Amino acid sequence: MMQGNSHSVTVDYMQRDLSSNRLVGQIPTQLTSLNFLSKLNLSHNQLEGPIPQGPQFNTFQSDSYIGNLGLCGFPLSDKCSNIDDAQEPAPRDTWSWFDWKVAMMGYASGLVIGFSTGYMAFATGRPRWLVRMVERKRIRSKFCIIVSIDSE
Repeated sequence: MMQGNSHSVTVDYMQRDLSSNRLVGQIPTQLTSLNFLSKLNLSHNQLEGPIPQGPQFNTFQSDSYIGNLGLCGFPLSDKCSNIDDAQEPAPRDTWSWFDWKVAMMGYASGLVIGFSTGYMAFATGRPRWLVRMVERKRIRSKFCIIVSIDSE
């Protein structure tokens, strides 16, 4: 899908200049059905992929695509490589999915271990280590309040 500044194309236009419009992506194949275009200038954008083939697109000169380093196919001298080569980002998506799967397994393991430890601590009786830790913090906070009141 081509993205950038939008332009409406009507039957009244025989020539269309979309050069230097910051268009990004592939040229939509739907443009090949616009048989009323005598000239289409897509130069100096960031287009990529194969140039669509059709009755009108086969008549456009190579200068219509200058400055789009990612474009390939007729009428340019750059031939398109295999379709399999163009689909290299798929492994990246696979690795991204794998990374999230590993992270979620880590979170789930942590939750299971945490809840199990908590249950065992409270089920076996009063968790003395927890009571001591809370009491220490409570005593320290009272001491800080007393010290701050006395210093005034």
